[in-house]
Amino acid sequence: MFYLNNEISTQDKYAIEKFANHDGESLDILTSSIIERISELKSIGLYIVDKEEHRPDLLSYNLYKDTQYWFLLLLYNDIHDYRELKQGQTVKYFSIVELEALYFDLKRQSKNNQVSRD
Repeated sequence: MFYLNNEISTQDKYAIEKFANHDGESLDILTSSIIERISELKSIGLYIVDKEEHRPDLLSYNLYKDTQYWFLLLLYNDIHDYRELKQGQTVKYFSIVELEALYFDLKRQSKNNQVSRD
């Protein structure tokens, strides 16, 4: 299982590239531990999609004032394609504090796995 790769340079802390194995050409998101654990986060509310139809980036911005969470919001709501995000749909959303706790847990696990391989 892949936890977190801090070596990858990206503007977004939660960019999926940091959480998935990749061979330089493609990502293997099925090995990503964040995908496996995102559903464990407690929902802190519900949001009804309006102008955000097909726009998870806007959904993320409206909920968190930041677009970087769009992919995680889709995963959290078991939405596999942005086109599944429809007007009138109710989506649940998570706490950034809990997401940060998950992030640092994955970071710790990644470091422990690196140490055990050395």
